[in-house]
Amino acid sequence: MNYLKLTFKTFFLSLLFITNGAVLFSQSDTAFFDQIEQLSIDGKYKKAVKVCDKAIHSNENFIWAYVNKSYLLVNLEKYDEALGALNDGLAANKTNSHLYHERGLLYQSFGMNDHALRDFNLGIKFAENDTVKNAVMISKSVSRSHVRDFQGAYEILLECFAFDSTNKATLNNLAVVCDEVGKPEMVPYYLTKVIEADSLFVPGYVNLGFHYQSKEEYEKSITYFDKALSISSNEALSYNNRGYSKFKLGDLEGALEDVNHSIELYPGNAYAYRNRALIYIEMDKISKACEDIQLAINWGFTEQYGNEMIQLQRKYCKSNLE
Repeated sequence: MNYLKLTFKTFFLSLLFITNGAVLFSQSDTAFFDQIEQLSIDGKYKKAVKVCDKAIHSNENFIWAYVNKSYLLVNLEKYDEALGALNDGLAANKTNSHLYHERGLLYQSFGMNDHALRDFNLGIKFAENDTVKNAVMISKSVSRSHVRDFQGAYEILLECFAFDSTNKATLNNLAVVCDEVGKPEMVPYYLTKVIEADSLFVPGYVNLGFHYQSKEEYEKSITYFDKALSISSNEALSYNNRGYSKFKLGDLEGALEDVNHSIELYPGNAYAYRNRALIYIEMDKISKACEDIQLAINWGFTEQYGNEMIQLQRKYCKSNLE
């Protein structure tokens, strides 16, 4: 099972996004928070957890303390305890929308989308305002997509779009879902609106690049991957996808360079090994291709994407199968 490993800054920003300006801190808990923040920045997660416990002991209604404790424990790879922190928070604050949302996100990261959907529904039920409700609905749409209820995800996102037509998560997720509900012509519309809302939003450019790649408009796709990489030079998926577009245009050396760099940045991406295997086959470097085909299989390509690597292995790597 793949779990999310988040930094302190990541979950703090997440919490601010969820509350959208709601007052979570008072003068009495600022000292605790400052300690936790500094310890987390220093990588002293265990000590930070202890400060969270002190904060909770001083006031069981310190919602931020339960949330921060949970994410610190995720960083320590103590996933059951991370879930337990949110359970404790909800035991003391049974109608708190933020805690249901955070627990739903944790379940979502574990692939437990039925549990996540239950919590998102409760987060929506207890939301204190429409902004908080909208944030939880966006997360709910993601779990709907994960269980392949794309129509359900699409309908939720349309509600979110009606509430705030500039929200980047809503626009980006709508673009992704549109392809699944038979509205591919709307994909560039929503992605363009994402970029209009935030010209530095890397996923918008990446998804536009992938959209045009799927339409076999490879040169156009490269321009969007280039833009994503000009903003974030460590974007592994952009290198991988740009490499595939270069491969389709016959630039094998450029393609290989991009995919190699993608694998350096993200060695667990099965699709990158698939792409490099295709490049090596075209270069007539079959032994290297077979190594990458096996690596793609080892990293779960078949479970995620189907039997393409098995078929290539049977065609080119017979000695591997004897």
